[in-house]
Amino acid sequence: MKRTIILLAALGYLAAPVPAQNVVSARAGLINYTEGTVTLQEAPVHLSSQQTYMEMKDGNVIRTARGRAEVLLSPGVLMRLAEDSAARLESGSLTNTRVRVLDGDVIIEATEIYEGGRLAIQLGAREAVITRAGIYRFTSDPAELRVYEGRIEVSTDDSNKPALAKKNAVVSMTSGLITGKFDSGLGDTFYRWASRRSSYIAMANVSSAKMAHDNLYGYGFRSGWIYNPYFGMFTYIPYGGMLMSPFGYHYYTPSSVYAVYTPPPSFNGGGLGGDGGFINRTPTYNPNYGYSTVGGRSASGAPSAGIGASAPAAAASGGGGRSSGDGGGRGGSGSAGGRAQ
Repeated sequence: MKRTIILLAALGYLAAPVPAQNVVSARAGLINYTEGTVTLQEAPVHLSSQQTYMEMKDGNVIRTARGRAEVLLSPGVLMRLAEDSAARLESGSLTNTRVRVLDGDVIIEATEIYEGGRLAIQLGAREAVITRAGIYRFTSDPAELRVYEGRIEVSTDDSNKPALAKKNAVVSMTSGLITGKFDSGLGDTFYRWASRRSSYIAMANVSSAKMAHDNLYGYGFRSGWIYNPYFGMFTYIPYGGMLMSPFGYHYYTPSSVYAVYTPPPSFNGGGLGGDGGFINRTPTYNPNYGYSTVGGRSASGAPSAGIGASAPAAAASGGGGRSSGDGGGRGGSGSAGGRAQ
């Protein structure tokens, strides 16, 4: 089924009352989060409760010094910049999004690539077109691409035969050729930070999807970014059912989020000796919902800091300058995976 993007803001889709959730992204290039020193066109970026995001225009350059940044691209796709990195938005069109990595280290997290769209990342002499959901890391020195998850096509000297890179592949962005493999199960501080940012956005999705559901808003909704003021960030609402990010976190639609808020009832055996066939409405813990609802404990019995423990700090910290730190990642109690080491 073709997944199209409705330009909700332009079409006035938000005319229906949706309290405190009133901004929808209609193009790529919104700066959603920063920490430390970040500039846009050499001007400092300071996000706050009054300035919750900044929009990049075509040709604008975002640059980090001692800081990091997160930029929303097409729906379901994020670009994260490590320290001392820079990228230019060549085109913010949702159907033809193009970014050039100028310097440093950049991770692209793609949860959904909708049919008919094109997402291209340029580095050095080559262009890489992301064709599947995944995690892709671009570095300028050396100019190379690493594929943690997904599939990507990289231009070569033969315009009719791009290199097809899959999980664990290392691609030279000088020649466009696959030069080797790496262990995608290993991570570093930047990778773990990207994973934790992914978890926060997925957690914000739950309340946004619930709010949309409660206001009879979102049935027929197409994939898009929507602002969640309680978390002070944009979150992603997918087109259909439920999606899982490549980092292992769930995204719900307004019509599927009931699975989180209304667990299916369990039945105790009937008969005179049991509960008489009545429904047991005690909610059942299900770790597959994509977040931890109970605090984990270490082998020594001390509380451990998992995704569930760190989320309130993210929600309370608000807009720009919100600090996430370098910890976290897919491992640990309550997280959805165990990749980062």
